[in-house]
Amino acid sequence: MLTFIHSSYFRNLLDGFSVGAILMNAGGRVYAANLAASAILGFGKERFLRPGIFEEISSRLDSPAEFQGMLQSLLQGQGGAHSLRLTYNHPSRGRLHLDISSNSLIESDKVFGILLEFNDITEIINLAEREKKMLTERARLQREHIQSLYGFSEAVAHQIRNPCMTIGGMANLMLKRKPEDDPDCRLLDNILHGAQRLEAIVEAVHSFTKPIQPKPERVRLATIINRARKELGGLVERARWQTPAKSPVIVTDPAWAAQAVGEALRNALEALPAEGGEIRISWRVREGNLVLEIADNGHGLAPQSLCYLFDPFFTTKAVGVGMGLCRARRILNKLGGEISLRPGLDQGALASIVLPVRGPIASPVENQQT
Repeated sequence: MLTFIHSSYFRNLLDGFSVGAILMNAGGRVYAANLAASAILGFGKERFLRPGIFEEISSRLDSPAEFQGMLQSLLQGQGGAHSLRLTYNHPSRGRLHLDISSNSLIESDKVFGILLEFNDITEIINLAEREKKMLTERARLQREHIQSLYGFSEAVAHQIRNPCMTIGGMANLMLKRKPEDDPDCRLLDNILHGAQRLEAIVEAVHSFTKPIQPKPERVRLATIINRARKELGGLVERARWQTPAKSPVIVTDPAWAAQAVGEALRNALEALPAEGGEIRISWRVREGNLVLEIADNGHGLAPQSLCYLFDPFFTTKAVGVGMGLCRARRILNKLGGEISLRPGLDQGALASIVLPVRGPIASPVENQQT
């Protein structure tokens, strides 16, 4: 084997490699290095054959101790593959990122040499860093754009609110002064309902653009669900409820989480049939997150609507603003979670709310009330 390694054929073969290669014996003496190693490390090929080469290489690395430790392990017979990713200060090319790996050369179950490989991955690293900076900048611009839209929406809503209240108030006052059989009553009633709808839209926009500053604390899931149901008032009477018997303790903002859950519950309740409506709530742990699922037996989801469900002002209801689900998504994003909605297995829809646990889930306890 050694005769083959010292042959001109092997040296030409070695020079054909695109990665830098250095061959040394079990005592640490270098007896071959290729052209790529010379270009990557900045030494002439003859310099590799003289003593002290590894000390010079180490002095140009950002972490020489790691490289020297790898060499020491190899020379002490701790064979096998080793790999490092270090920064190297090239004498003319500047700062390079190198992937350094090693393998023992074995013949007849004995180590007779060590192969060191130096792969210049600078372009790959620089490309990744440029892409990361580009994505970071794009995300920053998108956040600024979204914030400006929030500000614009709030400003428009503020400008509309006062005229709406004036129009609605005047229409209501005039309606009260008219006899019930007056033909103008129908027109005034339309004006009043139109003003009330605009006020509802203004309030929905104001609620959507409200700053979200979560204050996480330990809270039982049942507390969040009960709070959400309470805020829905009499709407909860439309359904029979199936809730989990046990409730875990998680860390999140209970007020904001309840608002998000409430929007999902409202969406489910409003889709129920006039009679026989049912809401089933369950939870499970998936990949360290709590998944809360809300299933209903309502009219289900139209396939053509699935991609628009979380868009602002999208609604399939005859009377509705269409801000509930997109508001729930915004809240959950701030809490580090997410929400999805898909058709149910048999009928209706299934909403999945994911909340990060932020620590081990406490042992579920029996719910005192549901």
